[in-house]
Amino acid sequence: MMKSVGQKIYDLKISRDQRKWEQAACALDTQKSAARLAQAAVHSAMAVQDCGATNFAERGKQGKAKCAVDVTAAIASAGIAASLITISTINCPENVRSLETLQKRLCAASIIDLTVAASYIGTSIASISGTCGTLDEYPGVPGT
Repeated sequence: MMKSVGQKIYDLKISRDQRKWEQAACALDTQKSAARLAQAAVHSAMAVQDCGATNFAERGKQGKAKCAVDVTAAIASAGIAASLITISTINCPENVRSLETLQKRLCAASIIDLTVAASYIGTSIASISGTCGTLDEYPGVPGT
């Protein structure tokens, strides 16, 4: 069955609109990735400050707990950035046109997400002492 000229124009418009949405999703994923990389950098800088011998000597167990939170949060943030970058390669137009490529990228994102989850478990375990009061009066911790 032949499509009418009107139907062809409509299909072309839908295709263009879909492409614009794909470009928007790609741009948002890229921006979120950059924000997570910045967050990883902040956590890394905090780890440099909190994971030194001086801090351990002054703060003892509290200092070590804060160091562990900073390190695991930096790893998790970097992992989330990696996952978002992988997903953006799916959302960006013209990047995925085969099912096999899509499956490989989704597989990579899933493996990265497992690493992120493990990192956040480490962050949670390390921060338990903070939520239970051992980080009281620790400089730089909100609410102390």
